[in-house]
Amino acid sequence: MVMIGIDPHKATHTAVAIDDCEQVLTERLVQATHRQVPELVTWADQLGNDNRIWAVESAGGLGYLLAQQLLAAGETVVDI
Repeated sequence: MVMIGIDPHKATHTAVAIDDCEQVLTERLVQATHRQVPELVTWADQLGNDNRIWAVESAGGLGYLLAQQLLAAGETVVDI
């Protein structure tokens, strides 16, 4: 399993992917635009593990739009 933590900001989002042993696999900075979700999902697909969960900081606040877009793309999302 891969967990991807997202630190959302107004202009950018920082994503960090970790494995089952909590080792950092990779990280990514994306612009907060209409292309953010396709870019993040394509990046996550390259990790080669379909068993993933997205942990979005403040999914009920600043991370709300990103969390909803990830859910609409069929991803599993939790609020942290």
